[in-house]
Amino acid sequence: MNTGGNRMAVFVWDKRKQPLMPCSEKRARLLLKRGRAVVHKRYPFTIRLKDRVGGDTQPLRLKLDPGSKTTGLAMVRAYLLEKWGRACAYCGATETPLEVEHVVPRSCGGSNRISNLALSCHNCNQAKDALPLADFFATDKGLKKRLKANGLSADGRLERVQRQLKQPLRDASAVNATRWALFTALKATGLAVTVSTGGRTKYNRQRLGIPKTHALDAACVGPMDALHHWQVPTLTIKATGRGSYQRTRLTKHGFPRGYLMRQKQVHGFQTGDMVSAIVPAGRKAGTHTGRVAVRRTGRFNIQTQQGAVQGISHTYCTVIQRGDGYGYHLTITTHQRKGGAGQAVA
Repeated sequence: MNTGGNRMAVFVWDKRKQPLMPCSEKRARLLLKRGRAVVHKRYPFTIRLKDRVGGDTQPLRLKLDPGSKTTGLAMVRAYLLEKWGRACAYCGATETPLEVEHVVPRSCGGSNRISNLALSCHNCNQAKDALPLADFFATDKGLKKRLKANGLSADGRLERVQRQLKQPLRDASAVNATRWALFTALKATGLAVTVSTGGRTKYNRQRLGIPKTHALDAACVGPMDALHHWQVPTLTIKATGRGSYQRTRLTKHGFPRGYLMRQKQVHGFQTGDMVSAIVPAGRKAGTHTGRVAVRRTGRFNIQTQQGAVQGISHTYCTVIQRGDGYGYHLTITTHQRKGGAGQAVA
């Protein structure tokens, strides 16, 4: 959520832990400095007022764009775009309108199943016509010319198309099975939830010149005239769980290969806590912030946005938020780097 001016909206609770309207970073800093509020959570950053109960709130609308791995609406058109990398399956052309193509033509008994559909540019779609896939790659001179221009080989591209056709449909199946359950659960909260088609979302995004990310896709769901201040980092939240009761690691054949320690805490830290480690010297010198994995030795691993940093002594670590079953990272795209400083949560 963004309050304008490329700044992050800070979530606010009242004295009784009831949500109020978000405020700007500047306002939150003043409330904390004057002792009127305390930090309730670091991720997402939330403050709790010490001297206020209740207050007026404005209506907010939640836009839903569900997906199997990352939240985003998955219609058959959107699934094909992801499956074929948003490029022509045959010549690899990008930045061109793509058409749905039957790999085995309908006239030859081909079906409308996802496993028989690809995306192609207009030239490839017209040239292939009713040709079998192998014959098209072997005989069409126009295709060979386009492949050469894109630095691709006919044999390598044919092999890739055949391999991609066999890609499993578990992502699409997961979305179809869960998206309406997610929508129903969110509606039950009393929030105003907006959903739309993938085509409408894509139309809004392209009309406004907004790059494709899962968070920006969600912002482009439904009727809209404009989207301001979208060039901001996105808070990515991933469900990690609270651990496991399993204390024995097994090989693929089911034999024990190692044993995990029984106690959950080491030197006051627990796997899943968000920590900040300031290492003064050595190869790992610097500040490392992320989710910690504790070890009996007291030398922990920290999963940062740049990757895992291993063997950090517990003496350098400070807890900034106890583990709640989720991992948090700020994600910055190329377009957001060009758009200026600031943060947003989506």
